[in-house]
Amino acid sequence: MPSAPSRRTRTPRLVLARWAAGAAACALALTPLARGTDAAAQQQPDPAAEAPTAEPAASPHVTVDEVSPWMESDGALTVTGRVINPTSADFTPSSVEIVRSSNRMTMRDDVSDWVDQQTATVLLASSDDEPPEPADDPDDQSEGDDAEPDEPTLEVPDLPTTVAPGEQAEFSFTIPADQFGAGGSAVSSWGAYGLGATLSGTAEADSENPAGTSSSSVLTTAPAFTVWHPDPGIDRTEVTTVLPITLDATSTDGGPLIEPELLEQAADPEATGDYAGALRRVITAADTLPESVLAVDPRLLASVTAALDLTTEAEEDTEGEGASDGEDPAPDASASDDAPQPGAEAQSPDDEQTPDTAETDGGSADGGNANGEGDGTTAPQDAGDLPTTPSEEVQETYPHLTQWYEDVTELAQDREIMALPWADAHLTSLWHSDMSALTETAVGDREIVESTLGGRTDVLWPAAGTVRTGDLNAIAEAGAETVILSDTQQPSLTSYTSSANSAISVDGARAQPGAAEDPAGTAPAGEPTVLQSLVADSGLSEAAAVHSTGDSPAPGQFLALSAAITAERPFDSRSLLLTLPRTAAGTGLPDLADDLSRAPWVEGATLEHLMDTEPVARGPLVEMPEVADTSGAGSDGASAGSTGAGAGSDGAGADRSGTSSGGPGEIGAEADAHAGEQAAGASALLASLQEQYTAGAEASHAFVDAEATRRDMARALLVCTATGVIEADRADTCTEHATGWVEGIAEGVRPEPGSSVLLVTGEQAMIPVRIENSTDRSARVRLRVESPTPQLSTEVTDIVTLGPEESRSVEVPVRGLANADVNSTVRLLTADGDVLPQSTELLVRVRADWENTATIAIGAALVLVLVGGLFRTIRRGRRKIPKNQLDAAVARAEDG
Repeated sequence: MPSAPSRRTRTPRLVLARWAAGAAACALALTPLARGTDAAAQQQPDPAAEAPTAEPAASPHVTVDEVSPWMESDGALTVTGRVINPTSADFTPSSVEIVRSSNRMTMRDDVSDWVDQQTATVLLASSDDEPPEPADDPDDQSEGDDAEPDEPTLEVPDLPTTVAPGEQAEFSFTIPADQFGAGGSAVSSWGAYGLGATLSGTAEADSENPAGTSSSSVLTTAPAFTVWHPDPGIDRTEVTTVLPITLDATSTDGGPLIEPELLEQAADPEATGDYAGALRRVITAADTLPESVLAVDPRLLASVTAALDLTTEAEEDTEGEGASDGEDPAPDASASDDAPQPGAEAQSPDDEQTPDTAETDGGSADGGNANGEGDGTTAPQDAGDLPTTPSEEVQETYPHLTQWYEDVTELAQDREIMALPWADAHLTSLWHSDMSALTETAVGDREIVESTLGGRTDVLWPAAGTVRTGDLNAIAEAGAETVILSDTQQPSLTSYTSSANSAISVDGARAQPGAAEDPAGTAPAGEPTVLQSLVADSGLSEAAAVHSTGDSPAPGQFLALSAAITAERPFDSRSLLLTLPRTAAGTGLPDLADDLSRAPWVEGATLEHLMDTEPVARGPLVEMPEVADTSGAGSDGASAGSTGAGAGSDGAGADRSGTSSGGPGEIGAEADAHAGEQAAGASALLASLQEQYTAGAEASHAFVDAEATRRDMARALLVCTATGVIEADRADTCTEHATGWVEGIAEGVRPEPGSSVLLVTGEQAMIPVRIENSTDRSARVRLRVESPTPQLSTEVTDIVTLGPEESRSVEVPVRGLANADVNSTVRLLTADGDVLPQSTELLVRVRADWENTATIAIGAALVLVLVGGLFRTIRRGRRKIPKNQLDAAVARAEDG
């Protein structure tokens, strides 16, 4: 168990003399010359500590758990962390020191460089500091509630003498703002600063390593960041946050929906296990960021409504209407039927309105007129009836999921909703693999969000770093007028970070700012369509992704990067786009949202506001291979990337490794390049999904609702194309389960193999064939026995309807024409007579003249019996009389 930290305090009054003496040294350290002075060399950590070992976790080390995200002039810096001893020997910590960078960070790459190596540092505090006893001053005694709060004081930890093997010791520092020592004016000194916790000590010999020395010294530093913000009066940077509401969980059986038990676990903040509390964390973040746009996955929404059984009433009404015409409605029991479908009165984006226009037209924002024209954003009251309330039994079974759904629908009342494709499918990978049918399903299922929550469908968000020129035309053909791109693919033309709102032609060329203000379908003849592009800051998004995991290697890095971007042009407010991870929400997402909402140099902005800002010029589309080359090419790669992007006159400042100062930064470029490589590697795997869907779609005609069956097959396979699944390299396992589920449906209705038929009458006969439906949905088929030779004539059966999990014997009419042993095939047909792929083999021994042959044989046998009897009778003749009797008879005749 970690030992609790003890803290010692030192008043600023007592340390004033010490820090006054060090003011000159601090001022010197803040100048560029300080990097080369001996004093700076003494201030920075030992180079051995800066170079991480191959396995840093295998030796005693320090980690920073939490740091004050920013510090104002009257505040204090708090740093907490742990000294960890993973070895099997005792570790004796000598001291823990807190240092900061000697200069503020005004460029993106300064932040990432500090994570790799902490150089040119200034000492802030050490655990070796021995604060004297505070002097008693009667005048300082508090006088009731009117007394002012005490000023922050220096607090340092008391380290334990030793840290036992496998144990860890916590520490905490509190450093007053006046001791932070950021000199200069508020404008010149404000910004991000790197922090470091440097551990020194002695490690005893490891008992598991007899070859080791008796003891060894340890010197290691853990990086962190904070922002010095003494109210500099700068213009805030506007940030629009895209918050995905999705769950990249694959079904254990390969089906299209997420299991209800897993959804309940994800909605329960106190649960444990995979995805525990992920859905609840999204709601917490959304509440904290009121201007964020919620990007909702229709698969998650359909899974939740199916788990809560919210469409039972609608299904019962549909069943009652479908029982006419003498047909067996045989309702499917498939899980997909529980998914919400777009209502019959759901309106298109052109007919929708925002709350503001609702009030203008004479209706309130809460219940406005649904006939007003809008800009693609729908309010839920405009999208038809919401699903019904869960039953009491369902609420008892899934209480957290029920509450989560209520919270989402409540948020949708006044939030911007953006519909994602089904399962947040990786659209570019689908396009690159020529999977048009699956792509159509993924994009079309956005209507689930539109009809349920009122989400907009005029914006598409492909995976960062994966868009090709041909994809832009596909985006326009999908009905989108706006596309979200990464700044690695539509780079800035300036030496600083440009605003996000821009435009791009569907041929990938650079478009004039404002060209996308006209609707996509009104481009002049011969001119390419121009899309509005919202360019996400990849460096900021990657830093946010790391923060949201809850296990950031450098706490405070995200806010430090945002401060560095703001410091580029502190009096020129820009509008940026931040996209959060497209996976289950990490444990650090609520903290990230809290930091972002409270940061005094950042201001939240809605998506609508961002789209209305003045568009800026950006370079043409940089395709995926160029992104990959640029990320690892150093300065040469940066120059090439700038040229290919149509960079501005000053070369976009591409003199830093891999990126320009106005570009995405190293971490953003590397992240997008890696995403592009993953998408390219998934192409072969996705091709197998297309083959499976083609085979399944052909077999789907056996079912009563063939369209719904094909849709479910497509949805199950699309789960494996989810952006979160592909980027996590989980597509192979998912594909195995999904293809198995689709095969189970495709082969679920089939004729069973039977024994050979020995005799068939010459006129007509009925062959019994057993047909099985092992699926959870109803089937309606016909059967026919096909003969490869003319000795057997066959006919098609009447329509046979099979309910879920039902088997039945069906009489198939045949007619034998000549003697033969026929290896026939029992075919499954649709109700319209089209041949399905399901079949089985059956041996039929045809004896077409059996009755005549049998009659002749029986008649001949009877004749033979009669002739044989006559022959024997004739052959035996009359019986002979004995001679003595004959003589006696003759004598009697003579005498008489």
